[in-house]
Amino acid sequence: MENKYKKLNLIKKNVFNAKEAKKIGLDYYDLKVLVKENLLQKSARGIYQKKSSSSYEDESLQNALVHLGEKSCICLLSAFSYYELTDEIPEKVWAYVPINKFSHLESIKVVRKRDPKWNIGIINKNGVIITNIDRTVIDALSDRKHVTLADSFKIAKIALLNKMTTLKNLVLMAKKLGVYKRVKLNLTLLQDEYV
Repeated sequence: MENKYKKLNLIKKNVFNAKEAKKIGLDYYDLKVLVKENLLQKSARGIYQKKSSSSYEDESLQNALVHLGEKSCICLLSAFSYYELTDEIPEKVWAYVPINKFSHLESIKVVRKRDPKWNIGIINKNGVIITNIDRTVIDALSDRKHVTLADSFKIAKIALLNKMTTLKNLVLMAKKLGVYKRVKLNLTLLQDEYV
């Protein structure tokens, strides 16, 4: 039936789950046929991806976000890699999630937060919900649990040297996130080096 092709076009996201497909009328059989016809790829249990030209890295990030569902975003090590602020390729996809969300997939590292501030510095970049460059740098400078001080300085320096951000933008982001006092000294040291 031609109907399944029209329904597939109604899904605007590149990566989606079976629940989202069911909402628009694609059942398990339709999905199986679309996979067999090479219009879809089954990425993981219940997660499907439209055939596209997106990069492998984007696909793995999108798959992780679909698995985690609403209120999740790529962060920290995965964001460093995405923006090419590090040569290190993370073994897992790092994502912010609410404090009560878990994942049992070994390929995902959830960073549970009480107040992730979803409306500050989080963008949709080619279908990947990710912290923007300013928030990524400030998160690096303020998160001692996951990022060493030396690594956070390297990340900030690379972002500043490559003109991906400015000290003014970093100060504004730190204030918006409520971590300015925590990162003030680090920003001052960066300012002394780059001004």
